[in-house]
Amino acid sequence: MELAKQTEAAVEAGKLSKEDAKKRLVDLRMKFFHQEEPEGRD
Repeated sequence: MELAKQTEAAVEAGKLSKEDAKKRLVDLRMKFFHQEEPEGRD
């Protein structure tokens, strides 16, 4: 949860794009839950 808050703060501060933030969080979720890559992700 802390990484999600840090990522949101980075987006708000302009240090990270929304697209990069989404990728970061999806990658994190896949790492923790060993999920396959979601459909529609480029």
